[in-house]
Amino acid sequence: MPPKKKVKTSDNVSVIQNGADRSSASNIPPLQAATDEEKRAWQGFCEVESEPAFFNVMLKEFGVRGVKVQEVFGLDDELLAVLPKPVYGLIFLFRYREVDVDKQEASCPPQVWFANQVVGNACATVALLNIVNNVPCLELGDHLQSFKDFTQDFTPALRGHQVANFQFVKNIHNSFARKMDMLNIDLGMKQDYDARNKRPKRGKSTTPAKSKRAAKESEPDDDDDSAFHFIAYMPIGDSVWKLDGLDRQPQNLGSSEPQPPDISNPNSEHSNRDSTDWLSTIKPVLKTRMAEYEEGQIEFGLLALVKDPTIHHRAQLGANIASLLAAEARLDLLNPDWRAFLSSGAAAAVAENTAATGVLRGASAVYGISSADVDTAFIPDSIKNKLLAACPTALMAARGELVTSQAGLRLAVKEEEECVRQDEEKAACRRRDYGPFIQTWLRMLADNGTLQEMVREQLA
Repeated sequence: MPPKKKVKTSDNVSVIQNGADRSSASNIPPLQAATDEEKRAWQGFCEVESEPAFFNVMLKEFGVRGVKVQEVFGLDDELLAVLPKPVYGLIFLFRYREVDVDKQEASCPPQVWFANQVVGNACATVALLNIVNNVPCLELGDHLQSFKDFTQDFTPALRGHQVANFQFVKNIHNSFARKMDMLNIDLGMKQDYDARNKRPKRGKSTTPAKSKRAAKESEPDDDDDSAFHFIAYMPIGDSVWKLDGLDRQPQNLGSSEPQPPDISNPNSEHSNRDSTDWLSTIKPVLKTRMAEYEEGQIEFGLLALVKDPTIHHRAQLGANIASLLAAEARLDLLNPDWRAFLSSGAAAAVAENTAATGVLRGASAVYGISSADVDTAFIPDSIKNKLLAACPTALMAARGELVTSQAGLRLAVKEEEECVRQDEEKAACRRRDYGPFIQTWLRMLADNGTLQEMVREQLA
């Protein structure tokens, strides 16, 4: 029988591995979950996974309105076409490697708000801020708007330091921190600090910085433990930009192609003459980055910051209600008894006004539609032409189409509201610290000898 080996824990308690003496395990108190006060006082940033729900909840708590983060499942035209428009920016997650250093701008252009990442694990928040602070007319909320105005004339490095010390944003980011995450990050920082202090001092190198950087980039990256990193891509003005917080300056990737405006709808997201199909410019760049990974390795993720589709659905619903009211008003003029000709007679007219079927003819708090939304709704010319018909039968048919389409619009609004609820639920689960429960469970397994047996089975 081999001798019993002992492992010295951080609590200076010797635990016998082979299970002969397990009483000491019960004397180790479980690690308590971090309190909100501890998270606020913590100086670091926690890691945040590439999960749209987490980004959406963070943006909502930042105060940003009118946008949504969605996962992008591929760069094929068909997959990009289903994204709500406009697409304000892309957030790319990949295993970090410094590239294209010499292609960065000499200095940050005045029209680009760009912040450096000056602390570890803050790349998710930095990528979000680098996008939302460059979207024209976006509602940022009081805190972010004041921050943007305050840092408008700062350099990227100074903006990065301001982000690292922006307690409002930091508290929201670190609301996802768990006690074990905080301890591991603190330990890693201490180990890095100790390692740097132990390095022997060297004389000043005579190799130019540019040559050393180029040599470093040419070396293959075989480190499987290299960190994952979020960066942003987005159109600003007439160009597409790469906004990587670890770069000194932003990188201009080229011009974006103009997209013809939709002149039939002045409220369309593409009616602005500056609207561009910038995704065609960024697709080759992303495909090149993705091709660097070996076949079968999925070591990247892609998220899109888009216009909140609820805005579009509610605008369409408001237009539908306005059109339905206009159709019924026209029918009242042509034939006041038109309701008697509904498919099921008077019973159908009564049913349409019940909460169960939910046909809307005005403002609705349930669907977030105000009277102003209906009064100012944009009615397409195709609908207007149908409402001008002098034939009651044609008007009845047009009205029926509006009633049918309204059901789909109401469903679309409710589906988006359900997505918001699910995002909040996912974020709440991620913010819950299960560490104490897991530790208690493992201790119970160790106390009755089950854990040691499971370990031996795995090692056999």
